[in-house]
Amino acid sequence: MSWFNFHDYRISHTYHHLYTLHPRGDREVVLPVKPTLHVVHLLELFTLNLTSGGEPWSWPLIPVIGGTVKLAFTGKFNKEWLRAIYVDQAAARKKAINWARMVLLFHAAIIVVSIVFKIWLLPILVTLAPFIANWWRYFVGAPMHTGLKDNVPDFRLCVRTITLDPFSRFLYWRMNWHTEHHMFGAVPCYNLKRLSRTIASDMPRPRSLIGGWQEMRKTWKKQQEDPGYQYDTPLPEHKDYNEKEHDPSEASLGELDPKAFE
Repeated sequence: MSWFNFHDYRISHTYHHLYTLHPRGDREVVLPVKPTLHVVHLLELFTLNLTSGGEPWSWPLIPVIGGTVKLAFTGKFNKEWLRAIYVDQAAARKKAINWARMVLLFHAAIIVVSIVFKIWLLPILVTLAPFIANWWRYFVGAPMHTGLKDNVPDFRLCVRTITLDPFSRFLYWRMNWHTEHHMFGAVPCYNLKRLSRTIASDMPRPRSLIGGWQEMRKTWKKQQEDPGYQYDTPLPEHKDYNEKEHDPSEASLGELDPKAFE
């Protein structure tokens, strides 16, 4: 049981898939995002991340635990986006609050057990683990949308697919095929590689991890001179397709869409 509130995620991420990078309906990622490599930020990412941002790709301890405590005791969310998505979701909001309380009780129990039995490593491995050396999550997660276009209907322009080594792909649940994941949300993660091969002729060329970061950094540099600039991903030439019967599964989000979100 980590500090991750899956009730928040279920609703927020459903909006993220329905209205990807359209700020009125998706504020899980709001552009522009600075792909920072500041030394203080990196120091926290490689040690204990206390305050350094980069959400949703890295978790700083103080804001995350502080937000959980606030939600558990006051029923109020720290972030404007979370307040917005629960406006008409009273039942889900109650579940999120109860979950925050359970998380606090769980970690309080961990601390008590560690003191009673002198297992000093226990809270480090359980309570603090999400905030220790979460650098890889930041480096892999940030390229998914950073520096791309918002308010566009084409996922190929607002989502970035990157190539990763097999171990990193496994840790990231193969979400490196992120454009394909957004286009066909019902496709299981273990089939995304095969899907990417099937539709490769219609897709932009995948970036490497380093290439994605170079693209983001160059975009951010241009945005300092031209705030309205967004990277325009080169797309394959348009092809004409024969009309075919519509398959409802093409627009499905699979099991992502929570039952409470109706």
